[in-house]
Amino acid sequence: MQHDNRGCGLNGNALIRQKKGLISRHTVKLGLHFTRVGDQYQGEWMEKILLVEDSKSFSAVLSRTIAVEWNLEVVTAYSLKETRQALQQHRGTLVLAIIDLNLPDAPDGEAVDVVLAEGIPGIVFTAQLNDALRDTILRKGVADYVLKQGAYNIAYVVNIVGRLLKNRQIYTLVVSGDEEKRNQIGRWLRVQNLQVLDAATGSDGLALLKREPRIEVVIVDYGIEDIPSFPLISRIRESYSAEELAIIGISDVNDRNVGVHFVKSGANDVLVYPFPPEEMHCRVNRSLELIEHFYRLKELNEQKNKLMGMAAHDIRGPVGNMSVASRMLRSDKISAEKREELFDIINHASEDLMRLLSELLDVSAIESGKLRLNKTDFDMGELIEKRVRFYQTAAEQKDIVLNTALIDQCEVHGDAGRLAQVIDNLISNAIKYSGRDTAVTISLAREEGRVTVSIEDEGVGIPDVEANKLFDAYSHISSVPTAGESSTGLGLAICKSIIHEHQGVIGLKSPRAQGCHFFFSLSVAV
Repeated sequence: MQHDNRGCGLNGNALIRQKKGLISRHTVKLGLHFTRVGDQYQGEWMEKILLVEDSKSFSAVLSRTIAVEWNLEVVTAYSLKETRQALQQHRGTLVLAIIDLNLPDAPDGEAVDVVLAEGIPGIVFTAQLNDALRDTILRKGVADYVLKQGAYNIAYVVNIVGRLLKNRQIYTLVVSGDEEKRNQIGRWLRVQNLQVLDAATGSDGLALLKREPRIEVVIVDYGIEDIPSFPLISRIRESYSAEELAIIGISDVNDRNVGVHFVKSGANDVLVYPFPPEEMHCRVNRSLELIEHFYRLKELNEQKNKLMGMAAHDIRGPVGNMSVASRMLRSDKISAEKREELFDIINHASEDLMRLLSELLDVSAIESGKLRLNKTDFDMGELIEKRVRFYQTAAEQKDIVLNTALIDQCEVHGDAGRLAQVIDNLISNAIKYSGRDTAVTISLAREEGRVTVSIEDEGVGIPDVEANKLFDAYSHISSVPTAGESSTGLGLAICKSIIHEHQGVIGLKSPRAQGCHFFFSLSVAV
């Protein structure tokens, strides 16, 4: 690999960023939407969030919203006593906490102190705010604080939870000749869960950028001596675009010309020092969100191109078969048996085309936010029985036994047609990836106001390292259907979107070398 010597050879570093997979890291799903694949519904979560809130109704709404959005378990506590118990019981798995500042048995923020003492980043909820209270909250070292005022603040909390979780993988660089300033800004950034590097000179800063490809935000102080701030920013910009690396200039000089010079040199943003920590938090996090949006748009464009190629490939086969079969049908020299066979070819090809077009339309509706649900109350057990009967013939052709373990009178509130689509996909996949003389078990269970549908097979299984790609659109894994059946790679992504629209959870339990156990869970009808 050749390096461009300009800017300390940082162009080579840009290639390293691509090789290390940073583009995929910017996919905002926590699967970033962060779909965690594993024993999530059985409570064997590797990472959990603690919610300390004395209002049980408010706690239920917020915990459910966070769980659905980020697919993480939320541990709830309603008092200081329960907070201590939760910290002890879940020690080592709690990665973030949302804490009510005033509890009946902890009116002065004692719960915040207890949580932060465990080294867990905290977001504070408070019913009121003034300058003195704000200073008290910030001195405690919380990542953020939120007022209990309306639906916007719930949305804000959900967003900041995702931001703080994603920040753990991100490095920032502070370049300043002022040690006190570097230390202060570093403390503020670490509170945001960011990894922080610092440099006293521009040369050291360039060297760190070359060595650490995970840096995504660089904060440059005005007045650096060895390489002045503006030339330093220009040299960085030779290797990194504004879309992949954010540069924020800071200055003690309240002079518009300095700010203009920062921006003209290539900075994304400018702050006048001193500034409150919240302002830096906001500017840095917003810069990171813009970078993520850039990579997300780039990824979507690549997916669009991949989809067009895949659609052209998948359409060519059925259309070609129909074309050949229709030409052969024009001949007077074919037997009745052959004619029937050609009609079957045309029929199967048209069904394949309709299936592909339906999935493409579903993906288009999902990605444009136009997926609409027609919700009614219906019995989930009856729906499953209908779908199992539909797939009985396909299973028998491979000598696969479809077993059911259902409960009676299990009503849910949802779109029966869309949920049937999810069940169909999971059952057809189980049949598709299972060999002869095996069994597929479809079960239905209800517990604590939730209903869980499980589909277990004895098929080829999924490699552990590929499990996290299952619910991504356009993804393909190394496991192949046992009888050469076709697959677009869109089905599970559509299932995930349908279940999430129902405020439910879908996943794979215990990835293993042989056989799969998929599940989805929903709330029962109220």
